[in-house]
Amino acid sequence: IDGWDENGRNFTLDYGFEESEFTRDNARAVVLDHRLAPSCTFVDSGDGPHSVDIYKVVRALGSAVYPIKGASMRLSGGKYIQRSTDTKALHRGRLIIVDTHGLKDAWAGAMGRPPDHPLSPVFAECCADDEEFQEQMTNEIRTTGRNGKPRWEKKTTSAPNHKFDLKIYNYAAAFF
Repeated sequence: IDGWDENGRNFTLDYGFEESEFTRDNARAVVLDHRLAPSCTFVDSGDGPHSVDIYKVVRALGSAVYPIKGASMRLSGGKYIQRSTDTKALHRGRLIIVDTHGLKDAWAGAMGRPPDHPLSPVFAECCADDEEFQEQMTNEIRTTGRNGKPRWEKKTTSAPNHKFDLKIYNYAAAFF
């Protein structure tokens, strides 16, 4: 769960909810603990066997909750984020599509800022001691593809990067 202050600074507040643990009450408890006023919530819908269930839960949770999915291609108009217009799909036009490569480039730029910079990301204290979190946050590198264009890829095909992807999805909320 990420938050932003009034200056646009990004904070990782909590992480690690498993699919079975994600409930409105769990998320609300973290939000209340940090005294946040959420404007929207993104839930990773992915392409897996749970996508249909996620669309159903998101619809039931209300208008400020959106399914989100990464696209490994650049979106039109140089946007980082766009809303699907397919109202006949299971998500009924509420799916948020994210340019993961563009946002990873933006994120890498933000990470290079000094810690006192207003747009420098801030991680929760629990992240400092979590080796798995740190490993997943660094399991991708920016390379050049065969076509000469830059792209992000895993260091090894089996390297988990879920926490990095979720951080990028949370970063997308700043552009929503």
